[in-house]
Amino acid sequence: MNKYLIGIPFLLAMGTAAHAADTYAQALTAAATGATIDVASTSFRIVPGVGIAHPATSGSPAPAISRLASKAGSMPAESLGTVGPFVIVPKSAVSATTHAARSSVNAGATSGNNGQDDLSSFGVAVNMRTRQPAVVAPRLKVFGSDATTIAAVAKKTQGTVVYASDVDGSGLIRYGSIDQAQAALPAVKATKGVDDAFVDVIESFRQKQ
Repeated sequence: MNKYLIGIPFLLAMGTAAHAADTYAQALTAAATGATIDVASTSFRIVPGVGIAHPATSGSPAPAISRLASKAGSMPAESLGTVGPFVIVPKSAVSATTHAARSSVNAGATSGNNGQDDLSSFGVAVNMRTRQPAVVAPRLKVFGSDATTIAAVAKKTQGTVVYASDVDGSGLIRYGSIDQAQAALPAVKATKGVDDAFVDVIESFRQKQ
């Protein structure tokens, strides 16, 4: 009999956590009022005015989902949640920690970028199917091309080549902002010798060991 009584609080806690997570997802989706980014068959919408930072340099610990859930429909600075190893913070907070916070997303998570990017140029979007947050990088992923073509189109669109491979025809071009990357996308996609291109949206993260 006691084992059932002990199990009831656990089940109630699980139900409460699930409800909070769902409310958080609803609030985050409601805040995603920015531009739409299409990656293959998946659509993402940008959450305006927010970016990412490391928990240790964001000025506060990673917020609990319940804090956002209590204010569904709004996105207070202290209650934005997390995405991968990062906390979601207002752009002003990202700018304040630019020199201290550098990307620790490894090559696998950042589509092969071996360098470090200024986190202030990154943004957050919501997967409109799963309602989960994702990191948006100011980069374009290029497919079905070659190193020479990727270098040429990067120069034409005022981007910088992060990498370009003749082996698999893929490449990555970095821009000064997400807006610049989005603006360059049609020209890159229309380039002869490029099969396809997408804005670099990161949903999977591999932690450094």
